[in-house]
Amino acid sequence: MATAYVTNSESNTVSVINTQSNQVIATIPVRGTGDLAITPNGRRVYVTNNGSNTVSVISTESNCVIATIPVGEGPGNIAITPNGKRAYVRNGFSNTVSVINMQSNRVIATIPVGKVPVGIAFTRTRLSRSLVKGRKKVVRLSRPLIKRHKGLYSPFMK
Repeated sequence: MATAYVTNSESNTVSVINTQSNQVIATIPVRGTGDLAITPNGRRVYVTNNGSNTVSVISTESNCVIATIPVGEGPGNIAITPNGKRAYVRNGFSNTVSVINMQSNRVIATIPVGKVPVGIAFTRTRLSRSLVKGRKKVVRLSRPLIKRHKGLYSPFMK
C-alpha cells in the first residue's frame, strides 16, 4: 500500500493517506508542524516542529511518533542524505543547520550558516549549499554548480 504523509500546521498533526483509496487512515499528533522527509527505505518520517524547535520521528509501520529530537530555533526544511544515515535541518531563527544521526536520533553537529537560511538540498554525493535570501554571503558546504536568480541561490538553476 502506498501512503502519503501531510503536515497540518493548525492542528499540529500529520495525516496519513492511503493513496489507493484516497482516505486518511491515521492522524498523528506532533509538536507544531513544518516540513517532512521520508527515509530512503521508507521506514521513518522526520517532521520538523517549528513551534517547539524539535523534529518528530514517525514509524511508518505503526504511524506513531517514536522519538522527538531537539534542534535549533525555527526548524523548517529537512533533507535526508541519499544513504539514509543523516538528516540535515535548517534552523531559520538560529541561522544554523542541525545534523541528525538517524541511527541514534540525536544531533551530532550544528553548522552555522548565512542569515535566515531558507532551504536545503543534496547532490548525489554531498550536501549542497543552503538557499539564502538576498545578496547575503552564502556559506560553502560543498562545490556544486550554483547560480543566482532573482535574489535566490539554487543548485538547480542554469
